[in-house]
Amino acid sequence: MARYGHGQTVRGVRKNGDLFSVQIMDTRERIQGYLRTELKDVRDETRSLMPKFGLDILNEHDLDDLLAYLSRLTGTNEVVR
Repeated sequence: MARYGHGQTVRGVRKNGDLFSVQIMDTRERIQGYLRTELKDVRDETRSLMPKFGLDILNEHDLDDLLAYLSRLTGTNEVVR
């Protein structure tokens, strides 16, 4: 999450950064670049940006499909920070 000095907040996943800038993939999956001098702060949040899904949003069949798909995903052992 990044916050501008005038109060606007950008939520997303930090993709890259250096001493002068930070790149964040926002919740609409757009990678945006920001100058650190224009930001009030940049924070790593502990809560997930993944929306909560339940039977009120997905029916039981769709939820089962989603869980089956997620259980088949494999990742790497690489830690991304």
